[in-house]
Amino acid sequence: MQPEHGVEQIKGSEARILSHHSRGKRLLSIFGLPSTSVGLHKTPEERAEHLQSIQRLIRDPDRWTLHGWLHQNLSILDDKANAILAVNSITLATFTIFYANLSQSSPTAVKIGLLAAFLLLVWSTVPLARLVFVYWSTTHDFDAPEQMLNDLLRVRDERSKIVRASILKGAAAFCLYAIVIIIDVLSKLV
Repeated sequence: MQPEHGVEQIKGSEARILSHHSRGKRLLSIFGLPSTSVGLHKTPEERAEHLQSIQRLIRDPDRWTLHGWLHQNLSILDDKANAILAVNSITLATFTIFYANLSQSSPTAVKIGLLAAFLLLVWSTVPLARLVFVYWSTTHDFDAPEQMLNDLLRVRDERSKIVRASILKGAAAFCLYAIVIIIDVLSKLV
């Protein structure tokens, strides 16, 4: 693959290797999770070089305005992801408590439905964890500002899809949960 912005991505079935040519250092990211050290600077020289790269971008007011707008979009998505994670965690706890309090006489459909709602909600939650992972731009990202802006737009679009899918899966889990409760209440009345 051709390197972009000093980063070469090699996709494998279980790992992605990011090779940062500026430091000649390889970072292994297992299962596609981002590295914990990308975009962080260990020396004063690295920090100074990064600040100079940012200052070059700031000098172009149109690019800087677009950069700020895209980051504002990403912040909105981060806020939504955090809100969904909070609601989902409370709901998962509620599902667990409800499941623990089911009686032996509860219909099998209730137990299976509740388990399905729980799994659907977990499926809604897991992708959001990757969304809230912090990534800082590298010094080399600023060497190609148009590509960096394009990458930010791509990231915004990918994260928007994840948030939207998570909302739909969560809504389906809530609907299934409501049906399960109705079936459980009706089974106790009969």
